[in-house]
Amino acid sequence: KGGNEPGEFDGSGITAKFTGPYGLCYFSNGTYALVTEIDGGHAIRLVNSINGEVTTVAGGIQGVFDGNGIDAQFEFPTSIAISSDGLYAYITEQGAKIIEK
Repeated sequence: KGGNEPGEFDGSGITAKFTGPYGLCYFSNGTYALVTEIDGGHAIRLVNSINGEVTTVAGGIQGVFDGNGIDAQFEFPTSIAISSDGLYAYITEQGAKIIEK
């Protein structure tokens, strides 16, 4: 989902915008996916695969800062995986050369 024009905008279906989506992983129930955004937003976005709703759940500002939700900062988040219990996401950052939990 997402519109044809690049951007960083949460929304539903084609109103949602991505600048540089890169990594993708699904929760075990298949309803939600997490997407890493490496260009522009440096964020983690949650995508509801049923209704197409896109929400930024972490990051949004380039940097290296441990925080919760949008207070976290990422430096080119690339790969992402979800723990088997669905409680944690593990994110690799190309710029910072670290793995975040």
